Amino acid sequence: MSSDNNIGRLSYSVLRSVREVILQGGVSAAAHRLGISQSAVSQNLRRFEVLTGIPVFSHKNGTTSAQLLRVRDPIFSAVAGFDELSRISLYKDDTRRRLGVSDCIGVYLSENDHEFGALRNEYQISVASAAELAVMLEKGEVDIVFRPLFNTEKDPILSVKGSLQWINLGTELVQSRKVSREEDSVKVLSRSTSCPFSFYIDKQLRGSGENYEIVSRVDDFLVAMRLAQTNGWQIPAPSFLASTFGARKSNAQWLNEFEEEVRFGILFDEKRITLSDAMKLNDRMERIVA
Repeated sequence: MSSDNNIGRLSYSVLRSVREVILQGGVSAAAHRLGISQSAVSQNLRRFEVLTGIPVFSHKNGTTSAQLLRVRDPIFSAVAGFDELSRISLYKDDTRRRLGVSDCIGVYLSENDHEFGALRNEYQISVASAAELAVMLEKGEVDIVFRPLFNTEKDPILSVKGSLQWINLGTELVQSRKVSREEDSVKVLSRSTSCPFSFYIDKQLRGSGENYEIVSRVDDFLVAMRLAQTNGWQIPAPSFLASTFGARKSNAQWLNEFEEEVRFGILFDEKRITLSDAMKLNDRMERIVA
């Protein structure tokens, strides 16, 4: 019996563990992604090897084996089939497509009930980071996503240009207290490298020649905004969020000189979303972002 046929006899938990190891490159990361122990993942890998005769890892360098990568497609297809059956069972009365949006869009929607309600009528909405949304789309957990693009990514078929600016959310009292001493460095909140905005933020700061201190790197917009509001720290944000919250411009004049262009993209599963529907969503998001 061929290994492909044997793959069809494996359980969902085994196949899902193998798929995550392929995607994440190791047992530890796969276990973290699946929310199970490393020993459980390792046990599933052993079951896979016994039944299929295919080694998961290469004995030479410890990376995923060439034999495993050759049967990647049947594994991914089998897991996708399980996922689809699960989705149909869970949402059998829900015909809406699954939309993933980045956290900055999620924050905007939380302040705009009408826009959120209109989207919710058409889509099941998930909010996650740009990096998480990329994985969710690859795994078939969402049908279409709208997220910021990393500087290394090419423009997809549908994209929108926005801008990034520095703002201050603190009260006037907090602002005056934080900038009363000219010799103090400007305190800023930045983002981690898992956020597409971090490239532009760090490039601006390094090239400024000014005195600044990155007090923290926070990827959750709501947390970052709360910290900035309480402490009077300067925070980078998409311009559409700045106007949503009525934020003031940064009280560090040199930061006000920066307004960086950033890109957002629509990425979708062509088997579940038509180009026409993707274009309609792109138009709606362009009205928010641009």
